[in-house]
Amino acid sequence: LLSRVTSKRVGATIGGVAGLAWGLWTTTFLPDFDKNPEAGFALFTVAGVVSVVSAVVVISANLKVMGRLRVLLRARSRMVFRIASAYAEGFRFRTAMSMGMFGLVVFMIATFAIWGGFGGGDVEKEKGGFDVLARSTVPVENLNVEGASRIVAMQATFYTAGYRVGDSSEVPFPARIYGVNRSMSSADYVFSKKPKGLSARQVWEKLATEDGYAVLDAATNPGAAEVNDYLVLKTDTGTARLKVIGIIDASVLRGIFISSVKFQELFPARSGDSAWLIKAETGQADTALAQRTEREFARFGLDANAIDDLFAEDAASQRSFVGIFQLLLKLGLVIGISGLAIGALRTVLERRQAIGILRAMGFSRGMVAFWLILETLLVATLGVGAGLGVGLLGTFLLLQEQITAFEFNVDWSQVTSTLVIIYSAVLVFTAIPAVRAARLKPSEAVRYVE
Repeated sequence: LLSRVTSKRVGATIGGVAGLAWGLWTTTFLPDFDKNPEAGFALFTVAGVVSVVSAVVVISANLKVMGRLRVLLRARSRMVFRIASAYAEGFRFRTAMSMGMFGLVVFMIATFAIWGGFGGGDVEKEKGGFDVLARSTVPVENLNVEGASRIVAMQATFYTAGYRVGDSSEVPFPARIYGVNRSMSSADYVFSKKPKGLSARQVWEKLATEDGYAVLDAATNPGAAEVNDYLVLKTDTGTARLKVIGIIDASVLRGIFISSVKFQELFPARSGDSAWLIKAETGQADTALAQRTEREFARFGLDANAIDDLFAEDAASQRSFVGIFQLLLKLGLVIGISGLAIGALRTVLERRQAIGILRAMGFSRGMVAFWLILETLLVATLGVGAGLGVGLLGTFLLLQEQITAFEFNVDWSQVTSTLVIIYSAVLVFTAIPAVRAARLKPSEAVRYVE
């Protein structure tokens, strides 16, 4: 529509910028993402695709700018670059489709590289000042173990009934419920959300000494509960209504914390200490302390693990899950690039006369081969730039505004390996037609008529 009142380039540029702005705006202000993550991720995907396509439209409409970069090169390289960029400018739709293939796949890989990077978070936040997490199948009173400088005992039960936040629908999310006393105030967990004016220690003391409060961790808040919201739980003694007083920035415990008194009231048949946070003495290895604890209390079915090990296992599991999708995307990318080889072969046939003329004008075989390879490299680079830029920026905005429990942490090894695969595949699949074109004899190429 804009092109009716202005040039096609200006119209496409304005429309592309508008689409890109909408996509990034949607990523930043997704409505109720935490309360409806399925719809949120679906809309994030749509916004990402629109953003990548819009970026490709803007780039393809302004390819002349790329051609002007030749002034930075030497004379011989400048000629090759000008011819390589001229084909992209002359066949914008074909160029845009190729860029879009690279851009969309790289966008998804960049997004998965950030989800996979969640495993590289801050382990000290997860530990909360402790080194070992132990749980038993039956209560153990006054647990003590050699090599521990501090032990915080908790009552614990595995909760599968789900919970509601206020009057919202029930969230069927399994979690552990921990009953804690005032000793929990010695923990160093960082609160991402808590009442103003209260320190972390005061929040734990208020939880332990006053009735009707709850603290959540980052992994047990799919209902997007905020401070002062009410959780509604189904317990052994009926429905309980608990006011959220804080949310800690940790996920290893995966639990809802209430006072030990409230725990005994709600789960009387499961009272008694059955979970422990243990701080190792200086010089005591975490894993060795966990093994000793587990060995001494094996008769109670006690399972003890160094928190560092638990964090590493979670990180490895996250990377493995994301890695499956990344591998499939990379395979699809290689298949897509192989299709470019077919197009490159066709291109050589279409431009035999042009190749013959260039050879007659003095272009060497190496310059002809470099020209044809450079064409695909330029298109791939522009597509990769669009996909990588949108993927990183869009996910950064999503984490900043919607999923604040996670830090922006990119698994750069995945990004780097993807770039290596792209450029290696481009070189491999375009080298054969490029070399074939370079070997054409000028006299035969000029006479060729398709």
